[in-house]
Amino acid sequence: MTLIEELRRVAAEAECLYTADDIDTAVTAMAETITAQLADRHPLVLSVLNGGIFFTGDLLLRLPFPLELDTIKAG
Repeated sequence: MTLIEELRRVAAEAECLYTADDIDTAVTAMAETITAQLADRHPLVLSVLNGGIFFTGDLLLRLPFPLELDTIKAG
């Protein structure tokens, strides 16, 4: 079985735990909490490569204040 075939098999058998709307709602709530607590502090946001970069990007789009971004590599 090729890697692509294996990926398709796993995707077909996987159970969806959270919908895209569920995730969007959670990220928005997280951004609101972070904004309330850190908007006046110019925080440093650390994202773990590689898996966290998409989530971090989504979150950062919802943070309406200046901040710094850096990444760390685990592993």
